[in-house]
Amino acid sequence: MYTFIQPIAILAIHILLIDLIGEMLPLLMLTFDRADENIMKEHPRKKGQLLNRSVLFQVLNSGVIRGILALAVFNFVFYFHEGEANQHETAVAGTFITIVLTQFINIFCIRTKTSVFERFLFSNPNLLWGMVLSFTAMLAIIYVPFFNLYLHTGPLTARDWVYPIAASLVYLIGFEIIKWGKRKTVSTLDMNDDQ
Repeated sequence: MYTFIQPIAILAIHILLIDLIGEMLPLLMLTFDRADENIMKEHPRKKGQLLNRSVLFQVLNSGVIRGILALAVFNFVFYFHEGEANQHETAVAGTFITIVLTQFINIFCIRTKTSVFERFLFSNPNLLWGMVLSFTAMLAIIYVPFFNLYLHTGPLTARDWVYPIAASLVYLIGFEIIKWGKRKTVSTLDMNDDQ
């Protein structure tokens, strides 16, 4: 009888690295963001309500989807490197990359309610530089042997990169479709209110 045991896809040290390397600098650079042009078209929040049900659902939904994508990447990379000495470490690196890349996409997407592909995308050069620095540090963690040894990561091959990039594109397309649907709903409601 065959039993499937899921190997551990990410270690505690990697979760800390995601926070320190992948998220901290880009999130700090968001302080340089200019206001979205459509901000005054938004309905005000209710008093004392920083997080409403919709935002909490979005955060939960985003986390679950990103987790599923990262786990899928781990399994693809893990089984692609079956029998290799650093099989697990390389798969963990795939998970790490996927989580960081989807976080970058998440940061870009939540900055505006319009499409991420509009001119607002490049409105904050500090954010772009923060992501470049974070990505460079992430590459060092994956490819420098010293970091491989102490942080339990393995170098990804060119083929391995296909999985995190594909997962990130799936996340981006899904996020954009959801935002498009919300904009469509809001515009329909506004047209009904005008009539």
